[in-house]
Amino acid sequence: MDKHFFKDLKIVELASILAAPAASSFFSELGANVTKIENIKTGGDPIRQWKNSVEDKNKAYSSYYCSVNYNKNVLFLDIQSDEAQRKIYELVAEADVFITNLHEQKLKKLSFDFDTLSEINHGLIYAQLHAYSRNDDRLGYDMVMQAECGYLSMTGQENQLAKIPVPIADLSASHQLKEGILLALLERIKTGKGYRVEVSLYDSAISSLSYQASNYLNDGLIAKPLGTAHPNIAPYGDLYQTKDDKMIMLAIGSDAQFGKLKKIINFDDVNDFAINQSRLTDRGKLNTHLSASIKKFYLKELELMFNENGIPYAKVNDIGECLTHDDSKSMILNGIVDGEDVLQLSNIAFNIT
Repeated sequence: MDKHFFKDLKIVELASILAAPAASSFFSELGANVTKIENIKTGGDPIRQWKNSVEDKNKAYSSYYCSVNYNKNVLFLDIQSDEAQRKIYELVAEADVFITNLHEQKLKKLSFDFDTLSEINHGLIYAQLHAYSRNDDRLGYDMVMQAECGYLSMTGQENQLAKIPVPIADLSASHQLKEGILLALLERIKTGKGYRVEVSLYDSAISSLSYQASNYLNDGLIAKPLGTAHPNIAPYGDLYQTKDDKMIMLAIGSDAQFGKLKKIINFDDVNDFAINQSRLTDRGKLNTHLSASIKKFYLKELELMFNENGIPYAKVNDIGECLTHDDSKSMILNGIVDGEDVLQLSNIAFNIT
C-alpha cells in the first residue's frame, strides 16, 4: 500500500487532547499535509504538559503529546487575534479538511464555525468533535465517558472498580471521526460539495459497548465487574499460574476447544463442564480445578501443547515485553515532534495489496 496515499490532502487541525488529533495523525501518516494550530496564549495543546513521572520536565512536549502529534506542521497563534484569523482563513481556503473539538459557541465567537469556513471554501470537509452534541457545552474527557457510559461499573473487581488504562472513548471517537471524513471525501468526489462531519465522545463510547449492551437490551443483564473474566464464556480471560510461576491467560471460545484443553492438561472433570453455560454457572469450581491442572506444567510445555492443538492462550506480558516482541516491531515508527526525533506507534494496522 502507498504510504503517501493522501499526499495531496491538506488538513487544518484546531484541536487538542487526543481524539481529534489522533484522527488527523492517521491522515498524516499516510502522507497528508497536516497543519496543527495551537493557542500560544495557553501554552499550546494542554497534553504537552501531561508528562509521566520520568520525563524531562524542561522538554516542550510530553510522550503523551507525541502519541497523536508526530509529523505535523505546528503553528502557535493567538487564536483570538485578527492575525490568527487571517492566517487560519488562508489555510482553510486551500484545505480539504478542517478538524476541531472547540465548543460550538467558541467557534462562532472566533468566526471559525461551519457556516463561516464553508463560505471561504465550498468544498471543505468540516469535521467537528463534541463531548455530547453540538449545542451542549459540557466538558467531556475520556474518563467522564467511561463513568457515564458504564465502562467503569463493569471493569476491575466488585470492591475495586478500575478504569480501562487506554482512553477507549477517545480512541473510539477518533475512529468514528476519520471514518466520517473518509466517507465525506468520497461523497465530495461525486458531488464536488463540502460536508459537515460531527462525532461525539458519548455516542462513540455507547457504540463500543458491543455485546455488553446487547446482553442488557435483549436479556436485561446488567454487567458486573468480573476482573479479566468474560460474562458469556468460560474460561475466557481467566488467569492461571504455571509451575515456573508465569501467568497465562486462556481464551476458550467453544465447547470443542474446551474438550481439547481437558485432554491436553489431564483436567479432572469432576463436574459436567462440557457445555459453556455449565462452566459459567460453576466458574469458581472450574477455575479451582483448572488452576490445579495448569500448575503442574511449565510455561514452555503449555505453549508447545497449546500451539500444536489450536488452544487460544497468551502469556501475560507487560507493555515493554509487548513492544520489544518481534511481532510488534513493524508497528513502531520514527516520527518528528517539534523538530526532534521520537518513537511512536503506527496508526495503520491494515495492509492493502
